[in-house]
Amino acid sequence: MAEEGIIPTESQLQALERKNMIMKPFIMARKNLPFASSVNGAKALCLHFSLIRTAKHHGLAPYKYYVEAFEQIPHCQSVENFEVLLPWNIQLERVGMVVECN
Repeated sequence: MAEEGIIPTESQLQALERKNMIMKPFIMARKNLPFASSVNGAKALCLHFSLIRTAKHHGLAPYKYYVEAFEQIPHCQSVENFEVLLPWNIQLERVGMVVECN
């Protein structure tokens, strides 16, 4: 842009930064998928990234959410038990919230 004599505005730079922050996890996943070594490994890695991104989207602490979910999965005996562990249903006091630093 600078080579063309166009200077981006502050809001354009902020929009670009937001776009880059949204895309970063997908770029990281793309870089890690070649190490999956099988189709099932790649699917498992995608499931992992999906759970982490969904937990973050719902304001949960991803690591604490993951630990809580995996500790509870062996005790699930019905679909309803599994649904309680989804990021939008889990009790916040069990996993904590993410604190955003601006």
